[in-house]
Amino acid sequence: MHAHLASSYGLLGSLSGFHPFIVSVWGFDVYSFPQKSFLHKGSLKWVFRKGDIILSTSSIMARETSKYTPKQVLVTPFGIDTEVFKPDGAENPSELVIGTVKSLEKWYGIDYLMKAFKLTRERHPELPLRLLIVGGGSMYEYYRQLAKELGIEEVTEFTGFVPYQQIPEYHKKLDIYVALSVFEDESFGVAVLEAQACGKPVIISRIGGLPEVVAEGKSGFLVNPRDEEAAASAMEILVLNAAKRNEMGNNGRAFVSEFYDLEHNTDKMIGIYKSALKRSEVES
Repeated sequence: MHAHLASSYGLLGSLSGFHPFIVSVWGFDVYSFPQKSFLHKGSLKWVFRKGDIILSTSSIMARETSKYTPKQVLVTPFGIDTEVFKPDGAENPSELVIGTVKSLEKWYGIDYLMKAFKLTRERHPELPLRLLIVGGGSMYEYYRQLAKELGIEEVTEFTGFVPYQQIPEYHKKLDIYVALSVFEDESFGVAVLEAQACGKPVIISRIGGLPEVVAEGKSGFLVNPRDEEAAASAMEILVLNAAKRNEMGNNGRAFVSEFYDLEHNTDKMIGIYKSALKRSEVES
């Protein structure tokens, strides 16, 4: 049995008594859940005691998980299909597109992206900058109104919800990918890896597990969360230097291929399953 989210399905799995029992943590379940009360903390520790193997998608989340169990926490990051997410080689010299692919929720810092874009555009009105925001969510109308208030409505495109099958094409439309999350429980950055696999330089906030999915200074820039000035400065470096964009984009593609390839990470997961089954057979 493999239960994802220790605080809910993990608890159900632990009560089932089934073995081998694998638990994967996702973020909220180890960052916020155990802080609610001693009962929440106790139930989380119980789940980990019952688990035969505990998994985390990032090293920082594995360290957080280790506060509640003496067992080893294995890091098993998500993988990216680099045959689907890949550069298309097309360039549009008539515009420079900055943007993100993310649910439009307040904790993902879309407002800081928009403010940073406004600053960059004001500093370089001679550049054909455009902002592309891909995704739907509860803050959709709020961000559309914010674009009007910031005076960037005419150069900003909101796609709304986009089916996952179309996501690679939107990544390829970008020149610079930006993810300025303010979410302390941020455990991983799949979209950041997808963008890098498509050969795009990235600008991300230094929060949660996001720093693990970028080669800082080589494939992208890290900035402090809630700091649109720092984000704008990073944008400025990239919009003014096509060679830098290409260099970082190539580095990002290589970084994902080496550490986050889907086939390699799938093989690692299969190996863990086989190990768990073998151990269970021996113990029984």
